[in-house]
Amino acid sequence: MNKNFYISFIGLVLATTILLTVMGPAFAMSVLSLEPSYPILKSIDMTSLEGSPTAGNQYIIFVNAKNNEVKDLEYLLMIEIRDPDDFTESVIWQGGMLSGGSETAIGASWIPLKIGTYSVRTWGLTGLENPRALGPVADSFFTVKN
Repeated sequence: MNKNFYISFIGLVLATTILLTVMGPAFAMSVLSLEPSYPILKSIDMTSLEGSPTAGNQYIIFVNAKNNEVKDLEYLLMIEIRDPDDFTESVIWQGGMLSGGSETAIGASWIPLKIGTYSVRTWGLTGLENPRALGPVADSFFTVKN
């Protein structure tokens, strides 16, 4: 075998070792440990929303999240609301312990003040101290009318 092969092989081993050492904790949990639903909008009486939301009225943003792990999972479920100008208007969170294979729901009151399209994103974290993502981000868009 030639010298270039050994250099390439040693480089690959070193790169893999560094990657696993630095990124190992991030891969400690499954990529889908906590799987959030897409945020949905309901009327204040928790019925399905008919038509578009209107500025100045109160609604409930509703999200489900499922623990895809067999074991209990400590989680922090986040909801971020961005206004039509793409500024974060509100951040809501709920934390706790979720039994293996079970689901939880979070609902948050929301009164859109501007006309336009809002972005609502949700995701799960391990907590606020040394946070790691527990799954994907799920986002929805709501167009608010007058």
